[in-house]
Amino acid sequence: MISSQQIQTDRPNETEGPSAVSKQMLQVESGFSFEEKDSEKRMEFPKLHFVKNAELRLERAPQTTNEPDNPTYGFKPLSFGFKYHLADHDNTVPDAALIGRISIPWLADNLYQEPKCGPEVRLLFENELSKSSHIGYIPGIRWTAESVRPEYLHTLCRSFAL
Repeated sequence: MISSQQIQTDRPNETEGPSAVSKQMLQVESGFSFEEKDSEKRMEFPKLHFVKNAELRLERAPQTTNEPDNPTYGFKPLSFGFKYHLADHDNTVPDAALIGRISIPWLADNLYQEPKCGPEVRLLFENELSKSSHIGYIPGIRWTAESVRPEYLHTLCRSFAL
């Protein structure tokens, strides 16, 4: 059975929403992000609902490097993750969720294999400003494959419904 409903996507960007995929639903997303020298196309594979307010995730990112003498293409490490919806908003409390993922270094093309796993944890918050406007903010921490020192993340995003 195919059904449609309003969904909240976690496009390939830094600000993700706190909603989890609804029960008995499968959601597939894809998108693109580009940098000045390299282009990365991030593909999120299925998000699967497995218990109330939770989802499992798989992510895979093809990487294209446009070096004049040596253009390359391949897949970065596969990431496994989860999202757990912690709270629904009310007058004083925002929607909240916890998201985590880890990249598996050997599940990549040889060119893009990394020396170690890259874990990441973020708290996702979203306040409703009006029926058609929301503000999302996310603190987080991640460890890259190249360093044992963590990177601290924070994002802010305002959204509008048309």
